Amino acid sequence: MKLFIISLIFMSSTLAVEWQATEVYKGKRCNTAIAADFDNDGSVEIIFSAENNMFLVSADGKKKITIAKKVRPIHSASADIDGDGDIDYIGGLSDLFWLEAPKNIWKDEWQFHLISNELKGTHAVETLDMDNDGKVDVIANSFNDKGKYPNSICWFKNLGDNKWQTYKIADKNAEGGSHYFKIFELDGKKALCAGAKGAPFKNGNYFALYKSTDSLTSPWKKSLLLKDQEGATNIYPADFNNDGSIDYVVSNGHGKGVNIISGKDNSIIKIDKDMECPHSLDIGDIDGDGDLDIVTCGYQSSVVAWYENTCHMNFKKHIILTDQKAYDIRIFDIDLDGEKDILVAGQGSNNVIWFKQTK
Repeated sequence: MKLFIISLIFMSSTLAVEWQATEVYKGKRCNTAIAADFDNDGSVEIIFSAENNMFLVSADGKKKITIAKKVRPIHSASADIDGDGDIDYIGGLSDLFWLEAPKNIWKDEWQFHLISNELKGTHAVETLDMDNDGKVDVIANSFNDKGKYPNSICWFKNLGDNKWQTYKIADKNAEGGSHYFKIFELDGKKALCAGAKGAPFKNGNYFALYKSTDSLTSPWKKSLLLKDQEGATNIYPADFNNDGSIDYVVSNGHGKGVNIISGKDNSIIKIDKDMECPHSLDIGDIDGDGDLDIVTCGYQSSVVAWYENTCHMNFKKHIILTDQKAYDIRIFDIDLDGEKDILVAGQGSNNVIWFKQTK
């Protein structure tokens, strides 16, 4: 573990920002990392996957333990799955599972629970109370044509007592190497937007929208938001210009570029045409000015960058760090000082690092 200061100051007409970096792990490839206060003690911890194991580490990097062995999720989420008041961990790749947070997260065993082994190739995991019954449900995809739910996206209804009921959102029509997705509300109903990368998978290179019907338990209707998108990977829905319509920021994580699909007229706003392999993506009000900004890491460009929303669909690029290759990036207030920080899982740089925003 090492702590170092990035002494670059990026100036705009509205702010000056410095980033202080804390590397909490250095070693092997890390696909996913997530931060939360897992034991509700008022401090944030980080869980990440590396070396075919799962690790829990304190935000300062001084405390680290193994919480699961021979488990290597490619994506993760956090939520109170069992309703006991603390935050659990959800992950997926060959199996979809959750780790139950114990009373003492540093000394007691994190119990492994299988949600499903019928999705073969999960690349994204999200959590949401889909049916508003008070229990957190899990949504996950399958990016290949194997298993009980090939080329599909499913949600798993939490029945309690570690029992789950499977419902299909995309029924064999999430082909092309389904990557990341997001669930949101559209026209008063549940919707899901997703990206699919293409080769070596067939019928990919698109960003799609799935809209629910009157029943959440039946497959949803698919339409294409954008096609012929080489290496389409990540997508996030939000109203970026406060015009009342949902826009979609998209990244070609196995190709090149970060763009926005305008919800008003479906036009394409180019944010960064040069960023290579921006596999990771997140949004949030990074600078605290009331609008939504964008953050990504191009693992081929080896750049962590955020894009300042300067209004009217204009974004200004700020480089946080070079020589960093990531699959996963999260905006989270890790030190609980009221300002947004950035957590990066180093897929190619073999580390876990987070950036504290200072002004």
